[in-house]
Amino acid sequence: METKDNKKPFDRREAFIKIFKSEFNILLKTSIITCLFALPTFAVLLWCVAEMIILGDITSQNAVALYSIQARMNMWLIPSNAFFSVGAAGAFYVVRRLVWGEDISFFSDFLRGIKNNALQSVISGVLVTALMGGIGYAGNLFSIKTGLASSHWIVSIIQIALYIFLIMLLLFQYCIISVYSDAMGKIIKNSIVFTLCSLPKSVAILTLMALPMILLLIFGKVYWIYIIITVLMGIVGFGYAILIFTLHAHSVFDKYVNKTNFPHIYKKGLYHEGKDIDLDSDDYIVEGSNLDVQ
Repeated sequence: METKDNKKPFDRREAFIKIFKSEFNILLKTSIITCLFALPTFAVLLWCVAEMIILGDITSQNAVALYSIQARMNMWLIPSNAFFSVGAAGAFYVVRRLVWGEDISFFSDFLRGIKNNALQSVISGVLVTALMGGIGYAGNLFSIKTGLASSHWIVSIIQIALYIFLIMLLLFQYCIISVYSDAMGKIIKNSIVFTLCSLPKSVAILTLMALPMILLLIFGKVYWIYIIITVLMGIVGFGYAILIFTLHAHSVFDKYVNKTNFPHIYKKGLYHEGKDIDLDSDDYIVEGSNLDVQ
């Protein structure tokens, strides 16, 4: 019989609260080390912002300079996001073990996640980064070439929608890679299906993940609030975001795949139908799953 402290949660909301409270130190380590892997990407984005500020207002006269900045940013984001995806492989693996209620040895599990999943995570990160770069460059080029203010706003809305969709695809791919062993093509295919099947909820989850940044935009002019939110984002932001999306992704996996195809990991980590689902193995990955959403 389980005690009150180690009893497994009944749903994902309860799982989030339990993990955030009882495993905060693991989430803290996950956030810090993932933030370190994100530093090259932050550096590229800050460099781009600085270049854009120096460039000033966008006109037909400095359009060539804008294209040059964007081209260099897109080029450098590919290796920087590939490096980040290496860290994401370890981070999503660690959080997956938390969600499944497995024992954690942080650094060994983080390195194991990198060893097992880094290659596919890097491929996912590079593909999504390249697509986002192409969308951004094409959209801005269209707006500048047409010179129509109305078309600029329309293009911006389309760009933002596509960015959000691609981010959801990437997050689903990270989660799929941490659970299932499958070919890269099927991982991409299923990430698209999972995203479309859960689109409204996935957008809401992504909004929750971005909540610290939204608060930063709202209260950023208040200096002390800006400092507090920035520090919290650096300390727990990545762990908080990965935990939220992992719980969401696993609920989608349970609904569309695990209940029928992999009942041994259906609602794993939760208290299910009066008995605690668990596996004898401390490190179970679905091997040779040939994962496919019907």
